[in-house]
Amino acid sequence: MSIAALDIETCSLDNRAHVTEVAVVVVDYIPEADRDPDDADDVPKELVERVVWCRPVRRWGFTFDFYEQLKLRRVIDKASLEFHERIRGLPEARRMMLGTEDYPLVSIADGFKILRDQIADCDQLWINGLSFDPVILRSLQQEAGIVEPTWDFRKECDVRTVRNTSPWVRAATERDGKP
Repeated sequence: MSIAALDIETCSLDNRAHVTEVAVVVVDYIPEADRDPDDADDVPKELVERVVWCRPVRRWGFTFDFYEQLKLRRVIDKASLEFHERIRGLPEARRMMLGTEDYPLVSIADGFKILRDQIADCDQLWINGLSFDPVILRSLQQEAGIVEPTWDFRKECDVRTVRNTSPWVRAATERDGKP
């Protein structure tokens, strides 16, 4: 089973937010019946479930073109910019708008092609809240005139719901005591 995770960074909480960084991680999950216990020999026990049964991990990241979104009048708000400055620092917050080595600048059309290509063969697409990232990406896609669907909506799975309803998942995914 192939599982993808998607996350975006934006310059607003509006449905028409200017989208900066987009990240996709894809793993091939190995069902329990197909697992080889010998694969776990060199992995610490506490990491076996997280590492061994989800190989290989593939990552993609990019930044949607700033100018193209500016022409579409995508929403940028002061509070979101201040949030990114506070979390990343001013130089990094500026760079996230214009692309970096890890998140190169791509056209809107090329960005959606990357997403479509990477998610096409995945069985599930996990997103932290289905009312934010997919909604914003769909509005950008529509405004840019891209008609081909990026992924089948039936693949969407909500990370937030699973974390909030399962104490085991919540405990396993906390960082420094924070959800």
